[in-house]
Amino acid sequence: MRQTLDEQWSLEMQDDGLGLEARQQAALFASFRRFYQHLEDLGLGLYRAKKITENLGGHVEVQGEPGVGSTFRAYVPSPTKL
Repeated sequence: MRQTLDEQWSLEMQDDGLGLEARQQAALFASFRRFYQHLEDLGLGLYRAKKITENLGGHVEVQGEPGVGSTFRAYVPSPTKL
């Protein structure tokens, strides 16, 4: 976690997993949305992470490439700004 120049905190997470195509990234944060059926999940984790971040006045970004992995960044206002 680090503080940005515009007084936000950011958290960056990267994986080297299956990655995402651009069209998948647009629908990624919907509830119960799963792209890979062989994984045991409910499709709620990213949805909940985005909602919590937005409730704090922030936003979430994602970049990914199939076969390479994905990078997720969450930005929230500095605690002194909440």
